[in-house]
Amino acid sequence: MVIYKKYILFSILFLLGCGGILTDGKERTNIAMKDYLIKNFSAFDEANKTIIKFHFKNKVRIDDNWTSPGDLSKAGVSKKELDEIRIKLKKIQIPRGVFIDDDYIEYYSFSFGLPSGGKTQGYIFTLKNLSNFEDKKTKKEICYITNNWYSFNQYDQ
Repeated sequence: MVIYKKYILFSILFLLGCGGILTDGKERTNIAMKDYLIKNFSAFDEANKTIIKFHFKNKVRIDDNWTSPGDLSKAGVSKKELDEIRIKLKKIQIPRGVFIDDDYIEYYSFSFGLPSGGKTQGYIFTLKNLSNFEDKKTKKEICYITNNWYSFNQYDQ
């Protein structure tokens, strides 16, 4: 009986996951994300200014409970600054953290999947024009929001 319950639970979770894949919710997702960012724009702008002021020396990934590189002092960020960034990310409801590169910052609002593939949603702040953005490893759909902000849906191949 226990095994039967596990199969039912697995089937329900699988079907819920497939629902997002099988339905065409891309437009609704981008509209909802755009509405959320615009509604909370001042909080996002404040968090973004906090992150930008640190002038990272390398690419950095900051999640709620881990970072890459593991020792952020190599990227020029102290423990106090890391805590400040995490507080700002919680305030704007970005549970999966950020990826900081030379040209852009990705804010991860949702992430689901296995190491071999999955789905990620979030926001991008950049000074570059993303109309010709292409990522060969992943399928990333980008939607312009306002100023230098975009929303994205990414499906790993």
